[in-house]
Amino acid sequence: MSLSHCVSALAGAALTLLAAAFAPSALAGDYPDSAATTDAYALWALEPRAVSVRREGQQFEVDATMHVPVPRETVWAVLVDFPAMARIVPNLKSSNVEPGADAEHFTVRQTGTAKFGPFSKEFSSTRSVELVPMSRILAHHIAGNVKSMDSEMTLTSEAGGGTRLRYHARVEPGFWVPPVVGPSSVQKQTAEQFSALIDEMKRRAGSAAGVSQAAQR
Repeated sequence: MSLSHCVSALAGAALTLLAAAFAPSALAGDYPDSAATTDAYALWALEPRAVSVRREGQQFEVDATMHVPVPRETVWAVLVDFPAMARIVPNLKSSNVEPGADAEHFTVRQTGTAKFGPFSKEFSSTRSVELVPMSRILAHHIAGNVKSMDSEMTLTSEAGGGTRLRYHARVEPGFWVPPVVGPSSVQKQTAEQFSALIDEMKRRAGSAAGVSQAAQR
């Protein structure tokens, strides 16, 4: 079992409520040289340094705050579009929703592949999700190899039509994770996945603007 698997879980938890399963390992050699991928960060909408990963005992806390130059309605639509997540987020293979008590409470089941250089590992995740429309998304771990995971995403409209996103996740893998390599890789993969979501938000906002302009002609 590769450490990339457990790192993907942390990164996924810190993203759009996408949590992978954890599995133990301790091989720092499973990771590509960070210097080899630095140039690629320039293409991301969110740089790794914008993601904070802290370890407190056996638990990890992941935080990210970002500005998206897209109306909150479009940002919300992307974040809650779980059926489309496998198309939007890198390495996610499937994303399915099971209905709950109402439209604001449901279960999300996802599978995918965590990739770090030539190494990869399959993962699966099940979370209960609670929505506070246009304002907050809460997720709680139900099944998988994670010992515990809770996360919260909040949205706030900003002047000029943009949206401020704040994300916080607390994850306990239940086994040892290297103190330096683990957090660093979580940070990079989280930034990559957030970037994919932000790109989708911008794409949808651009499409909506094009339709609106065409309708006015």
